[in-house]
Amino acid sequence: MSTRVSQKEKQGVHNVTSSLAYMKKIVEYSVGNIAYLRGLLPQHNYTTEQLEDLQIPVLNTKSKNKESERLNAWLQQGVYEALEKSYLQKMLAKF
Repeated sequence: MSTRVSQKEKQGVHNVTSSLAYMKKIVEYSVGNIAYLRGLLPQHNYTTEQLEDLQIPVLNTKSKNKESERLNAWLQQGVYEALEKSYLQKMLAKF
C-alpha cells in the first residue's frame, strides 16, 4: 500500500512540475506574441521558437533594450515566481 501511495505522489509531483513548465511556456508565448504583433519592441528583441508547425515570436532574454529587460524581469521575477508558488490565478497585462 505504501508503494502505491509513493507512486501516486511521484506522479502528482511529475504532473504539477510538467503543468508548471507548460504554463510558463504558454505565458512566454502569449506575452511575446502580443508584444510582437503590437510592435512594442524593435525586431531584434525577439527570437522564434517552433511549436509543431507554428513559428512563435518570443522575447530574447539577452536583449539590451530597457523595455525588453523590464518585460523579461516582470515575467521571470513576477509571473513565473507567482506561478511556482501557486499565487497566480489570473493575469492581466495592459500594453
